Amino acid sequence: CPSVQALLHGQVNFLVVVCLVLFWHFARQERIWRPAVLLMCAVLLKTYPILLVPFLVAVGKFRLALATVGLLILWTLAALALPIPDLW
Repeated sequence: CPSVQALLHGQVNFLVVVCLVLFWHFARQERIWRPAVLLMCAVLLKTYPILLVPFLVAVGKFRLALATVGLLILWTLAALALPIPDLW
């Protein structure tokens, strides 16, 4: 299966696409936290999905944009606070 082979070789594009498709599905249902978590995961895997945040603001989904940015900030602070050697 090509997607399994891509994952085995360290390519995360397939996971990013899955996160973005599910994000769009839940965002269309007017949910907040599920799409925010999915968009956060996509951004953590690849940075370019962060470009969806200004789009969310432009179309009036302020709460979803704010939830996504808030989760990204919390995740970053948690990663910085972890005392794991060689994390960075």
